[in-house]
Amino acid sequence: MPSANPVYYAENLYLNGELIEDLVIPEGVTTLGSKILEGNTTVKEVVIPLSVTDFGGTPNAAGTGASGGMFYKSAVEKVVLPEGWTEIPVAAFNQASQLKEVNIPASVTTIGINAFAGTGLETLIVPETVKEIGYGAFR
Repeated sequence: MPSANPVYYAENLYLNGELIEDLVIPEGVTTLGSKILEGNTTVKEVVIPLSVTDFGGTPNAAGTGASGGMFYKSAVEKVVLPEGWTEIPVAAFNQASQLKEVNIPASVTTIGINAFAGTGLETLIVPETVKEIGYGAFR
């Protein structure tokens, strides 16, 4: 019986021998590790569940920047976030230079430090519900 766990080889992600382009994170996952898609060239779209609260980004001691994040230097172009989310985490999409599209749900009230720093976003609609935007969020 083939493994149901994703296997990462160099810049490609496989599941049961199939190359992954669209990655759906299962409900129940709470933390996505820092830089887990770094260098990946095949995953283009990621769907994040409501259960995720941490993208692995790390703020610096001064609170003026952050590094890491799941999408750091990845080829991801689109991320789908669920309604009900309240915060875009610190460095969530930091240095995801290929990122073109992210929906920010109307439930979001906070955008973390360096959340979108170094992305390839051309357009981003920030809902009126956002009350706090962290340092360098769109650097």
